[in-house]
Amino acid sequence: MNVSRSPDLSGMTMRLPVGVWVEGVRYREASLRALSGSDEETIGDASSWPSPAARVTALLTAAVMRIGALAPIDVEQIRALTVLDRDAVLIALRQRLFGDRIQSTIICPNAECGKPIDLDFRLSDLPVPDRSGDTRRYEFTIDGRSVAYRLPDGGDQEAAAGLVGTAVDQAEQIILRRCVENFDELSADQVAALHAEMARRDPQLDDEFDAHCPECGRDFGVHFDIQDFLLREISGTRLQLYRQVHTLAWYYHWSEAEILAMPFQKRHIYLDLLSDLVSEIAEARA
Repeated sequence: MNVSRSPDLSGMTMRLPVGVWVEGVRYREASLRALSGSDEETIGDASSWPSPAARVTALLTAAVMRIGALAPIDVEQIRALTVLDRDAVLIALRQRLFGDRIQSTIICPNAECGKPIDLDFRLSDLPVPDRSGDTRRYEFTIDGRSVAYRLPDGGDQEAAAGLVGTAVDQAEQIILRRCVENFDELSADQVAALHAEMARRDPQLDDEFDAHCPECGRDFGVHFDIQDFLLREISGTRLQLYRQVHTLAWYYHWSEAEILAMPFQKRHIYLDLLSDLVSEIAEARA
């Protein structure tokens, strides 16, 4: 993925794999801003959102400032982004917030083993499909009839969120019904053929890894979900965020609101400067 960092602390630009179509014009250049502490606090509270998909929508709405000539970007425009575009923006945000490297621990799926296995890779190594020839609307011929459809987007993810993980078939039906014109007129075999065509047309992010357990020798596949991973990271750093607010308020006497309004990178610059100062004072007293 080609991500270019702006010279200031607040912004960055990236090219969306699919982009947004408005009146026949395609916009793909997205401008992002750094998250503030307030953004981290709000997104990090999972209990405040009806689903992970809704949290992703809120996160992207906070981060995306412009897509081509489209600005400001509202929540409905974020919902209308394809799943691949949403994942691509999340990768760029994760690289900005926590770095490119992913280090995690998974459990061997062999029931007789169950040992922890370290997962270590870089987000920049994930191949993103080239979607330069894409349009917003597609047509597929099934049994002599032309069926129009579009690719799934964030709104579809939110609509099916309550069934993901518990009733996958029903979730897929909800998404297909939203994406396909005259869906109810299709037979079960036609729906299956269309589903396969949509999967071919929309390969999504290549986030499958080959893993090996050194304990039992088993080889298996691992699925990496950037949406789930980044949301868990942001939730996991909420306590750290409050500690940082406490530290900066204690030494600089800034208010909580002032500190939470700072961009992520700027807050950490002050924390690093403060850490250096404390170390210098300690060395001088030693």
